[in-house]
Amino acid sequence: MISKEIEVVTKSLGELQYWSDEEQGYVEKFASGLYIIDALGNYVFFMTRDRKKAQSKCNEIYGDNKYTVRTTSDKKTKSRLESGGVSCHGTTSRRGMGSWLKKTI
Repeated sequence: MISKEIEVVTKSLGELQYWSDEEQGYVEKFASGLYIIDALGNYVFFMTRDRKKAQSKCNEIYGDNKYTVRTTSDKKTKSRLESGGVSCHGTTSRRGMGSWLKKTI
């Protein structure tokens, strides 16, 4: 099986931020979901979906366990909506619902 080489993209913080009128502030646009911040303050992105592969590529470039690959927190998951809310909510607890607590006539 031939594995695809992981592309590594380096960007400074100034290249990641842009002004958003909708958000009324600066917003960061990440190139990938997996990244590290190197000693110079640059963001180094790993173009893969597998964190283990990204960590092994990071170890190959920078040395073993020098950096830990992080994930971006703005990724949309199954339970997260575009608006930032969640699509699933907790239900009420079952506390006090035991059969022995029900009144019998």
